[in-house]
Amino acid sequence: GFEGSPVALDATGSGGDAPLTFGWDCTGDGVIDQTLATATGASCLYPDNGSFLVRLVVSDGDAISTTAQSSATIANVAPTVSAPGSQAAQAGVATQFALGSFTDPGTDAPWTVTV
Repeated sequence: GFEGSPVALDATGSGGDAPLTFGWDCTGDGVIDQTLATATGASCLYPDNGSFLVRLVVSDGDAISTTAQSSATIANVAPTVSAPGSQAAQAGVATQFALGSFTDPGTDAPWTVTV
């Protein structure tokens, strides 16, 4: 996945006595972030790049549960630059120009801008 974008989770293939519940721990901290009654539909959102432990706890109708884990590798996303519109100046007159802006879905601060 990519930083700032949801990563879809899928527990298809999990079995047991119905009804099943699917608990997802997106960061491996032992806290269930989402609980669903279906194997699909869950997602995790990672604000920055890195490798994260993802745990799944499947519980059945008899209150028996099992845990599986995997890792999610989240890639960095390059900043997006938005250029300003056309600007004009007159010779000999001091003028300020807008340089545009940028967005970065990650937490990579501080940023460096070269003009």
